[in-house]
Amino acid sequence: MNAFGKGDNDMKDTCKQFIDLFDIPNKDDAEIDSFLNELVSSPKEYCKTHENYADRCMDESSSDSDIIWIGILDYLIEKEVIVELDYACEAGDFIYGMDGINQAGIYSFDEEDFDDDESIVDWFDMIERKGNPQYCIAGYCIDSDSYCVFITKRTTRTEMNELARKMGQKISYAKDM
Repeated sequence: MNAFGKGDNDMKDTCKQFIDLFDIPNKDDAEIDSFLNELVSSPKEYCKTHENYADRCMDESSSDSDIIWIGILDYLIEKEVIVELDYACEAGDFIYGMDGINQAGIYSFDEEDFDDDESIVDWFDMIERKGNPQYCIAGYCIDSDSYCVFITKRTTRTEMNELARKMGQKISYAKDM
C-alpha cells in the first residue's frame, strides 16, 4: 500500500486517467507510462532526483501525494498544456502565457482587453465571459502564489477534479482560486 491507501497500480491508473484528460500534442503513452512508473513507485526517490522540487520548496520530506501532484504538474507544464503564471504578472506576460495554452483558439483576447490595475483573477473571469461557455480556465491547485492554469471543457474539469480528489488534490476554476 502507498500513502493513498492504494496499491501502486491503482494510483498509477488514477494518474494515467487524469493525464489522459489533457489534450497533449504528440502524446506518447509509453513515455507517460514510464514517467508514472518512476513517479508513483517511489515518489521520495523521484523527488530527490528532480531539481524542480527544490524550486518549489519541496523535498523528500514532502507527502507522497504532493510529490506526485507536483510531478504531474511539471510534466504537463513541460508538455505546454498548463502554464504557470505569477499572481502579480503584468498583462503582457499573462497574454503570452495564455496564448501558449490557447492553441485551439477557444478564447480570443487582445491587449486592449486588459487593465493593469485589475488582478489576474479578474482577467480569467473576463476571458471566460467572452468565450465559449462550454469551456473554462481551470486551475491546478498547489500551495503557491502562482496560478497553474489550463483550458478545458467544463465537464472535463469536473472529471479531473474527481480524479484529483482520489489523489488528495483539487482542480478548481482559475477565477475562484
